[in-house]
Amino acid sequence: RIGIIGESMGGYGALLLAERLGAPAAAAVAAISPAVFASYADARRADQRSFDGPGDFARNDALSRIAALRHVPSYVACGDSDPFEPTARLLRARLQRLTGQAPAGAILAGCHDNAFWARNLPGGLTFISAHLSA
Repeated sequence: RIGIIGESMGGYGALLLAERLGAPAAAAVAAISPAVFASYADARRADQRSFDGPGDFARNDALSRIAALRHVPSYVACGDSDPFEPTARLLRARLQRLTGQAPAGAILAGCHDNAFWARNLPGGLTFISAHLSA
């Protein structure tokens, strides 16, 4: 069993890895300011090189595989001024519908920067730690 945590693209990667491993291998996942795009078009607008093409996006779309996190305790935190805030809210809402409870973490004051990550990393690590010791 492992705990998975990441910030920004690392948060996206943490979610994707937790979805692929599933429970019980993934004991918990924490995504801080996860760089998750709602669509291939959104990803291309942000960075033309973000995915090799629509097929690559489809294979690596964290939102479409969210059901795999049904039994993986999840933490999603994002700043209210972060460009990924709308997708973080969507992630949080889908996880809540999936599990019947809101994921840990929150949408808090802040943006997509080191200051936000430094303030929220301890909470993510504490969350992961609690699930690894359970």
